[in-house]
Amino acid sequence: SHTITLNKGESYIYVVPVDTTVRQRYGFLGSEINSSKNIVVTIAQLMQQGVEAGNRDISFDQIIPVNQLGSLFVAMQGNGSNANEKVIIVATEDDTQINVNGTIVNLPVNGNSASNTTNTLNKGDYAIISGSNYGTSKFMRIEASKNVYVTQKLYGGGVTTSNFMILPPLTCNGQTTIDNIPNALRIGSTNYTTN
Repeated sequence: SHTITLNKGESYIYVVPVDTTVRQRYGFLGSEINSSKNIVVTIAQLMQQGVEAGNRDISFDQIIPVNQLGSLFVAMQGNGSNANEKVIIVATEDDTQINVNGTIVNLPVNGNSASNTTNTLNKGDYAIISGSNYGTSKFMRIEASKNVYVTQKLYGGGVTTSNFMILPPLTCNGQTTIDNIPNALRIGSTNYTTN
């Protein structure tokens, strides 16, 4: 446990040192962050890679509060191999079961080997779903018995353009209207004029 105090505009960075241990591979996956006021949390990997050596890239995404998570997700496979493209699930509650493509599956949990699997995750546990679950359809349907974070490891061309992202749940927590045309003269409720 670690407690810090931040004032408005300040930030704090947790870093996992570069090495070859399990700590480096999985960092702070499953960590819980609590705050007495609103904060922004960004997760990042500065030297993330897949299976092949030497293909390192930078990725980051902003996480959302637990109360806005969901339990149903769809991941679409990119241009990477099944060995490189993965889906990572982080449980937010005990006794969370994971269903992949309609089947409750046993998954390696918290960096354990594929021979040490379970079909139930507890709060803070993470499981890595193999890219082989995309199948010929190139998509994976993930359903959890409770709300979870789902992160996708994705590749573009070859193995040198890797990235990861937090997948949004297939729920109605988002916007109620779609307006993709920005107004350059308005920020929030403030209108601006030009000379």
